[in-house]
Amino acid sequence: GRRPDRIETAVQEIRSQTANSNIHALQADFSNLEEVRTLANTFKERFPRLDVLVNNAGAYFNRRHKRLGEIELTLVVNHLAPFLLTGLLLDRLLVSTPARIVNVSSGAHHYDNMDFNNLGFQRGYFGLKAYARSKLANILFTYELARRLGKSGVTVNAVHPGQLDLNDDPQTA
Repeated sequence: GRRPDRIETAVQEIRSQTANSNIHALQADFSNLEEVRTLANTFKERFPRLDVLVNNAGAYFNRRHKRLGEIELTLVVNHLAPFLLTGLLLDRLLVSTPARIVNVSSGAHHYDNMDFNNLGFQRGYFGLKAYARSKLANILFTYELARRLGKSGVTVNAVHPGQLDLNDDPQTA
């Protein structure tokens, strides 16, 4: 998680609902790749195995924000940070087989393409397209990682989480 108060609330809720006190949480802001590196190192120091890695970052910005030179913040948070984290934790997943990586993407990936000549949206920024491109990158990464890991015992999938119908009660959706 990114915010300590929300992390603690989630941990307490999970512990309460599962009656399992063996729930742990780590903090990192995915807009800062150094924090992602620290997160991976902290995880490796504390835990010898990793059975499931769920990459679920979904930031959306109406204005273009730069990180890493000219790379747009949406791509950093939604794709580059999970890509980096996966790479840094891959050794733990491989020694924990059978293991699984789940990349949470979005059906919005249909709304853009990979324009490598304008990857950071230096020209023509539009928030939905930046979001869509980051989610398309998730899917392309998932396909390639699944191919590379082949029969290693680590399964790699991408999922679309669905979308909330504004007429639904958020408590039951």
